[in-house]
Amino acid sequence: MAGQLWESDSMADLLASVHKARFPSLRLLLDVLSQDENMPMAFSQHRAALGSLADGLSDDQLCDLKSGHEAQQSTLRTTIIAQKVELSQHAASLTKDEVEYTEIVDDVLKVLVTHFEDVLRDPRKIFPVEVLVYDLPSPYRDAFMPQPRSAIERALITPGDYLGRQCCDQSSGSSCHCPPSLSTIYNMYLECGNLINAADLWIAFSNSESQEIDDDEISERTALMSFERAVAELKYLGLIRGTRKKTDHVGRTSWQGL
Repeated sequence: MAGQLWESDSMADLLASVHKARFPSLRLLLDVLSQDENMPMAFSQHRAALGSLADGLSDDQLCDLKSGHEAQQSTLRTTIIAQKVELSQHAASLTKDEVEYTEIVDDVLKVLVTHFEDVLRDPRKIFPVEVLVYDLPSPYRDAFMPQPRSAIERALITPGDYLGRQCCDQSSGSSCHCPPSLSTIYNMYLECGNLINAADLWIAFSNSESQEIDDDEISERTALMSFERAVAELKYLGLIRGTRKKTDHVGRTSWQGL
């Protein structure tokens, strides 16, 4: 986003590796680039030139074939002038095949540099850049740094935002008429202190549950199962824990927003 990729160390290392690539590595690179439709057609010509160069050489010679840009292709020469030793670096003599291979490497590098200069343009210089991209950290933080606790709290308080049921339609401004048992228990949980009396919580929960079944015994049994499941889910979420102070109480471990 800052337009610094072209001038980065990674790009310099990439071009340097191509500059000093030996025949097998360069041939593999050109095989990949020539098959990409988005790459320049010149890579196919370079691939054909490598094939022509490889026709008269054996496999061992191709593995050892290198360009004149490698450090091994230069030697140090010692010269004594006026009782002083001077070191000078001279390029070693190249064979005909190495000279031809060096020309191919230089051409490939020129095409790569031209392609990257055309593709890796600074987005800040594109008109109108504000419509296409943005570099503010806040949207990225909201998208790539999830906040599971706030999402869970919202789902427990207003389950209609996630369930999508008609009875939970929030457009009318009314609350959900048939919230899940866990949501009902959690809203009661928010009104409790450090210690929660399980019996009082059960009485409040059973009174809040709608009695849709005429049989009181079956209705109470269903409510008790829903209550036990909701309490177990609260414990699974880490919102309550057992306490040794009172056997019929549970301890509260979380407060909304803290």
